[in-house]
Amino acid sequence: MSLPINTKSDDFALSAHKLFPHVKNFIGSQIRIWNLVHGNQKNLDKDQMSSIKQKSEILIEEFIKNNELAPNVRAFLIKQLRKIIEAIDHYQIYGNEGLVEILDESIGHAFTNKNYEDFLKDDQSTTWKEYLLIISTVVTTSDSFVSLTNNIKNFLP
Repeated sequence: MSLPINTKSDDFALSAHKLFPHVKNFIGSQIRIWNLVHGNQKNLDKDQMSSIKQKSEILIEEFIKNNELAPNVRAFLIKQLRKIIEAIDHYQIYGNEGLVEILDESIGHAFTNKNYEDFLKDDQSTTWKEYLLIISTVVTTSDSFVSLTNNIKNFLP
C-alpha cells in the first residue's frame, strides 16, 4: 500500500502477494479472538487438562536435553510450556483465554525471531507443532466459524 503512485500494477501485485499470507493470518487471528470473546469455545474437562499437563512436562524434559536447539529457542519453548502448565493449573480463573494467548505468542514469535522460525521449518519441531495443534483442538468447538486448528496449521511453516 505504500508503493509510489507511478508504480506499475505488476509491481503492486508482487508486493501484495508477498504480504497476503501475513494479512490472511492476521485476519484469521482476529476472527478467532472475536469468536473466543463471544463464547465459541468449550471448557476443558479434568482428563484433558491432565493430559495437556503431562505432555507439557514431557516436552520440557525433551527440550532441556536437546542440545541441538538454539539456546534462545529452547528457552522460549520451555517458557511457553511452563506458561501452559500455569494456565492449566489456574484454568478456573483464565479459562481457555490463557491457553489461546500462549498459542498466539507461540505462533507470532516466528515472525519476530529468525531462529524460532527456522526451528519451526525443521523436522525436529514436529512434536512442538503437534502439541500446539492438540491444544488448539481441545479449546475450539467443531462449529466455530474459523477453526483455531486450521489457523494453527496455516501459521506454522
